[in-house]
Order: sequence, then C-alpha cells, then structure tokens
Amino acid sequence: MRILHFLPGNTVGGISIQTLDVSETLNDRGFENVIVTPEECGDFLEMANERDVETAELPYFLPKHFDSVRSVAWNLRWLATFPVSVLGIRRQFRKQDPDVVHLNGLMMLQPALAAKLEEIPVVWYLVSDNIYPDWLVRAVIPFVNHVADEIVLISESNREFYMQESKDVAVIPGGIDTSQLAPQEVDKTAVAELKDRYGVGQDDTVVVTLAKTHPMKGQKYAIEAMRRMDRDDIMYLIVGPERDEKYTDELRAMIQSHGLEERVYITGFVDEKTTALGVADMFLLPSLGEGTPLAIMEAMAMGVPIVATSVGGVPNMLDDGDAGQLVPPADPDSIAKAIEAYISNPELMRQHSARASELAATEFSIQNISDKYASVYRSLR
Repeated sequence: MRILHFLPGNTVGGISIQTLDVSETLNDRGFENVIVTPEECGDFLEMANERDVETAELPYFLPKHFDSVRSVAWNLRWLATFPVSVLGIRRQFRKQDPDVVHLNGLMMLQPALAAKLEEIPVVWYLVSDNIYPDWLVRAVIPFVNHVADEIVLISESNREFYMQESKDVAVIPGGIDTSQLAPQEVDKTAVAELKDRYGVGQDDTVVVTLAKTHPMKGQKYAIEAMRRMDRDDIMYLIVGPERDEKYTDELRAMIQSHGLEERVYITGFVDEKTTALGVADMFLLPSLGEGTPLAIMEAMAMGVPIVATSVGGVPNMLDDGDAGQLVPPADPDSIAKAIEAYISNPELMRQHSARASELAATEFSIQNISDKYASVYRSLR
C-alpha cells in the first residue's frame, strides 16, 4: 500500500517526527510511505530525506489565527488560492497514485477535498485540543465526518472536543523509538559540557522543559513558579527552538525582571535530546494544550520524573498521576508545589519514573503505534 502523509508544515516538531518514525517503521514492513509538506522553507524534509523516507512538496498551506493584520492577509490569500491548490494536489495524486491519504490536523482541507474528488480513501488524524476555537471545530467537523473514511484521535480526551462521542473511531497516541532513548545512551561528556555552560552545581536540582518557545507551551508559568519558590538550588532550562520571537522576548523579560538570570536559561535548540534529558533531575511540560506530546514520552523513556499540566492526553499518558505529577494549566503555584514534592520525596520520584519507563516501552513504542496504523490502513483495502 502507498500512503501519502500530509503535514501542516515543513518544520521539526512532535507530529512531524512521529510521522517520520511511523513511515520508517512501516517501510520496513512492505508499505510505501511518502511524507508531504507545503511548498515552504523549513528543516524537516531534509531530516526525512537523510533517513531515506520519500518526500514531496505540494501546493497547499494552512490558515492562521486572526490575531494580526498579517494573519488576515494570509487567510485571504488562503481563500483565494484554495481552488487552484485543490487542482494542483489532484494532479499530483494522479502521478503519485496513493492507496490512502493520511491527513495530520484539522485544517487539511485542500488535500482532503482533492482526495475526495479523486476517490482516494482518507485517514484523518485529529491531534491536539485547545488549538482551534470551538466555532471553527463546529464549522469544520461536518466536512471531516463526510470526507474521512477513518477518523483517528490522538487521545480519548479529544473525543468531545472533536465531536466524536457517538462514533466508533480509533484512538492512536503518539509514539517514539525507545531504542534511541535510554539512560545508557546518554553522552556523559556532552551532559558535563551542558552543565558547565550554565553553571549547574553538584547540589543543584535541574528542571528541564523540552519544547519550542510558544504561548501554548506555557513556559511563562514555569518561570513564575521558579520566582515563587525563591530557591538558589533549583535551575530551569527551557530547551527547544525559538519559534515565537515575541513570546521568547517576553520570557527573557520575565527572567530579567524577576532576577532569575542565574537560575533560568533559554538554551535554544540542543542537538541531542538525550543530552538535555541527561542534565535533568525533573522534566516539566507546562502546556496549555496538548495531544500526546512526544517530549513527555522521551522523558518517560529516559526515566526522568515528570511534572505536566493536565491537558489533552497527558493524564492518560501519566496513568492519571501514577507515572508523574499532574498540575492544572496556567497555575504557577501548583507547578512549584509539585517540584517541591519531588525534591522532598525521592521515593515518589523513583516510583513514578519506574511506571513511566514501563509505559514508554509498551504503550508508546513506535512499533506498537505502527501496528495500529497498519491495521487502519489495511481496513481500507
């Protein structure tokens, strides 16, 4: 079977890495997988090509939130080019001859319509909640229900958000290649160099967030939690690409205004996630909305104790609090209390880490996730 996987952009992120891992795994099982992105600058297709996964760029792009004059102009262009985009994708479908079109994200409307017109089966993967406003979901979901041959949710918690309560739809979380993520895989020299770079002392507790700088990731609430704890022995590293310049500047201003320059650092992108997680005594994801974030799975596989907001599929991932601590979103006090609770109770950290590692190796292994996708694709023959 030949599967075309459509992504929202040509950037390295959770959904793109998951798609690449699944494609690579299914290629080894006799499927043909092609990863498709919009025709735009980015760094993801290069990564996919280096791993010998077939790729393509097709004429589509997604609308933006109406939060600026620029976004209005962008969305007007999206509307104006919609028919031409659908026509161009249809032409490419005839050349690519896919058996299934797999759409990642709610707003994949151009490839969805093109697939419908070409009578190609569609698998529509609905991911993070709290990204789209309710009115937009209500407007788009009837089209999704009409076009999709199979709808897949990233977590049970998204069923109500995407109005699938009465439907028999598959739930497939994200997955990771756990063979590449284990404490023994850590480059100890790289870890020592990262600690030296930020002045991490022997007795310091290091809290790490692996996420792009973006308002939805909630790093500002973690910075506020660091201020409220007022402890010199806790350091916080925000590790990840600086995707939102305005928000990144806001975070830096908070760090300076709170006098946290020697305790909180925005590191930018780090080549090896195992290095950042090797530095961490604790992993923190203070997001306002998520699906089943890969960063949490990576911390689980590495045995790093986790504090995360109770959003999207995160509670299920953390076994409702038995594999990590859950806190409300946008709540610095709760973040601070959870970090303090781990520091004061090493046995709790050990228990949570052990359960998290077990789940990473079973529920969230890329092999298990790929099996589930293979079943969905084969059902469409």
